[in-house]
Amino acid sequence: MVNGDIEKATLSGNVSVELLRNVGLCAQLAEKQAMKNLYVVLNDMAPLLLWVLSFLIMARLTMLGDYCTIKSDIRQSYIIRGAHMDQQVVLQYLQEYRHLRDTQFALFDRHARSFGLTTKEEFVLYMLWESPVGQRQADICARLSATKQTISSITKKLWQQGYAEMAEDSHDRRRKLVRLTAKGRAYAQQVIAPAAQAEIDAMAALSPAEMAELTRLTRLFSKQMTRTFDALQSAKKI
Repeated sequence: MVNGDIEKATLSGNVSVELLRNVGLCAQLAEKQAMKNLYVVLNDMAPLLLWVLSFLIMARLTMLGDYCTIKSDIRQSYIIRGAHMDQQVVLQYLQEYRHLRDTQFALFDRHARSFGLTTKEEFVLYMLWESPVGQRQADICARLSATKQTISSITKKLWQQGYAEMAEDSHDRRRKLVRLTAKGRAYAQQVIAPAAQAEIDAMAALSPAEMAELTRLTRLFSKQMTRTFDALQSAKKI
């Protein structure tokens, strides 16, 4: 290789090295600028991200807190009128209450079976007997805590027996009401009327003050039951 060729090669190598060095510097500058831009964006979004994260955490803690608060309320409710009641005492009262409640349902069940009905069928007939204009199936389901399929099956049976019919809702023609036919009301008069009168007689045996106290305490206990069972459902979703 002659001297001219050596000089060209050396010059070319120096240019390549310098070019690579410049490219590397540009890459470093670009990387630094990108990181700086990212930092600026994150810094601007930080309040929003922090708010979202705080909201999610607080929502979860609130659900847990509600459940824990209700459990705490239950523990605190053991202290009644200044007398501390431990859980064993509460359970004793609860067992007695359950027995009394089951006895009431058993009386209705026995009466229903004497006419070849289930308790649910008797209660549906009871509701229709109390409402001459009829009842929406959705309302029957809600009051009896029954599925739509169960109530549909019962009302269909009453319809097949000629005891019930479908009627338009005077307030909303799109809705249908289930109501008793003349034959159905005569049947309900045999089945439901005696049971209704027996229930009235039992309540009438109490004094007005006792009736008011019974209603007040039953309403209070139902409210507490709703709270605690709603808390269970919320806890299952966490």
